[in-house]
Amino acid sequence: MWPHRENTFVHREKLYQQILSTPEISGVTFLGGEPLEQADNTLWLIKRIKEKTDLTSVVYTGFEQSELEAKGYWPTLYENSDLIISGRYQQSLRNTYLRLRGSTNQKLIYPLDSRLMKESDGGNEIEIVIDSLGSITTLGYPD
Repeated sequence: MWPHRENTFVHREKLYQQILSTPEISGVTFLGGEPLEQADNTLWLIKRIKEKTDLTSVVYTGFEQSELEAKGYWPTLYENSDLIISGRYQQSLRNTYLRLRGSTNQKLIYPLDSRLMKESDGGNEIEIVIDSLGSITTLGYPD
């Protein structure tokens, strides 16, 4: 597990404005540690994005759907996300053939009104971006 450390606090409205001011993005992905450890703010942000923008929202959570339902998070999460990847990563169930997740117990949940096309499995991919200053960014999960 990752250690919990205090970092810089950003008010959710300011974060929302930063998202809106980011050029050339089509969506927002919420992931790691556990986005729903700050459920009130995360769910507020996901709902705001859905209601006020054309951006998509993808949420990675270690919680199973039944846990999300028990905590009362499921209705807001399901109604406002375009894709929910649920379940804890389990090394013993690791599978690099899966897209968007690392172990076979993790589920891809596309809500009925999702604006994303369903991904089929077929191996992981990475994207390497080299910006104008020569900085290299790797996106994805290479094996």
